[in-house]
Amino acid sequence: MVIAGVIPIALLAGERKRLYKRRAEVNREAVSREERNRTVLEWQAAWDEEPRGRWTARLIKDVSISIRRSFGEVDFYLTQLLSGHGLFRAYLKRMGKEAQEDCIYCPPVKGDAYHTFFFVCVKGGVAYEEI
Repeated sequence: MVIAGVIPIALLAGERKRLYKRRAEVNREAVSREERNRTVLEWQAAWDEEPRGRWTARLIKDVSISIRRSFGEVDFYLTQLLSGHGLFRAYLKRMGKEAQEDCIYCPPVKGDAYHTFFFVCVKGGVAYEEI
């Protein structure tokens, strides 16, 4: 949900409930903004405490960035990188699709999203450099 920039339905339902209770207030636009900010703060708190998705949380620390992003496009490749669930040998081994988790270019280093994103490998060697 964070990668897609879509607020979880349970939080949206809470926001809608609060908006309904405040429907009699005069400045509806301000109320709407206030409740959306509250929803985003609740989502951020849940995101900070969530034990899953820590790789994604290292890259997207603030959920409001995903919601308010007005540039770029989330596609197949970016989703793989941001989630760590993709054509990475470590992930494929975890899914039972690959025998080794080592990077094919610089074994014995683990071939995961972190390694793919932050390191430059040298084919056939163990030398690599952090970008």
